[in-house]
Amino acid sequence: MIHPDPHPLAATTAQAVVRAVVGTDPHRLTVHVEDWADRVLGRSWMAAAGNPPALNYSLRAAWARLPVDDDVLYVHAATRTGPALLIHVSELATTTDEGAQP
Repeated sequence: MIHPDPHPLAATTAQAVVRAVVGTDPHRLTVHVEDWADRVLGRSWMAAAGNPPALNYSLRAAWARLPVDDDVLYVHAATRTGPALLIHVSELATTTDEGAQP
């Protein structure tokens, strides 16, 4: 099911703490949040065959043991025109994120 409403951080810049593989140090990224991935892609990231950010996310999600659900955001690294990627909402940075790389 596609999210009916935009994500509260849609069209804003946020911090994310992403991990490529379980056991590796997380990396802090500045991201421009476009919206929920399903709203941008028109379908779940799990059904977005051939979409490079969705394919990349599926591999990263498995390696980093991220939840397999549609609480996934379509973001751009650094700026609105930066590379597109998908992140799980659990990867959004909070004030309690410690040990993240700047």
